[in-house]
Amino acid sequence: RGAHNLPWVIRNTPRKPLRVFLMSGENDLSNNHGSWPLASQEMAAALKYAQYPHKFVFGSGAHGMIHGASILPQTLLWLFKDGPADFGDERRRHAAPLALALLISIIVAASWLAYR
Repeated sequence: RGAHNLPWVIRNTPRKPLRVFLMSGENDLSNNHGSWPLASQEMAAALKYAQYPHKFVFGSGAHGMIHGASILPQTLLWLFKDGPADFGDERRRHAAPLALALLISIIVAASWLAYR
């Protein structure tokens, strides 16, 4: 809850050592709380404004496993193409393997839940 405030936060706080990947689709969730496709576009605009390295993939379907699985290889290559972002703090270099392990764990768990 409250993610609708994140574009403002991104635009108005110092940049963090992040590389961000967003995925949405024209048939993503839209209900009385708002539109996920529009929110994703606003988030991408905020990331661009704040000069974050980011990639936004907008498809014709929904935000789901079919779309996610179809772009997973190029997503992982893009996320880890240059190693961890270097913001002058050598300790952050250890975060990339941990982030990759976490991402793989999430993907495996989501796949297991989707296909069981």
